Amino acid sequence: RPLQQCSEEEYFRLTGQTDLPENQRIPQKTFNATEKYWQRFEAWLGRQLRETTERCFRQLSRFVENCNFEPRVLREYRGEYGVIKVGVMPQDIGAIDVLEFDPDYIVSWVDKVADGVFTPVQFVANVFYRNGVQMASFRGDTEVEDIIHLTAKDYGDVVGQAVEWVREQFDEPAAVDRPIAQLPRLAA
Repeated sequence: RPLQQCSEEEYFRLTGQTDLPENQRIPQKTFNATEKYWQRFEAWLGRQLRETTERCFRQLSRFVENCNFEPRVLREYRGEYGVIKVGVMPQDIGAIDVLEFDPDYIVSWVDKVADGVFTPVQFVANVFYRNGVQMASFRGDTEVEDIIHLTAKDYGDVVGQAVEWVREQFDEPAAVDRPIAQLPRLAA
């Protein structure tokens, strides 16, 4: 039943004011007089909420659109022991623990991705032995400014890790200086 049609006592009970001192209660007459203002406020609040929801939807749609692209192979480095294939794929946004970051930073980061300032990516450098078996994989998450024109500067870290791993696996240790055994000489 509408609050305007209740008795004063029922009005206080329904509005949770029965335990308040009389000087802190909002009388039913005052409530009835402010109803038109509350209706305007509710309408304004509804419009603001709708506009905010639409803006957030548009921003998050652009964010998702800018985070998704087709993975692709960027380069292949062939060497004596096999191949290092360098690729790029979307960063796994779902794996980010947003609670580890300041909320203002997360909002700023999402806005920058949505506005196309940069794209979150994951680079991968897969090491294949010359027989085609994948031996190792190195990954790195980063942001790039131009997803279409990636350079060695963008993916150099994972390539460096892969090259270092190959060197550790296949390079011969440096020869240790050992004394050469002297063969006995025949006396003449």
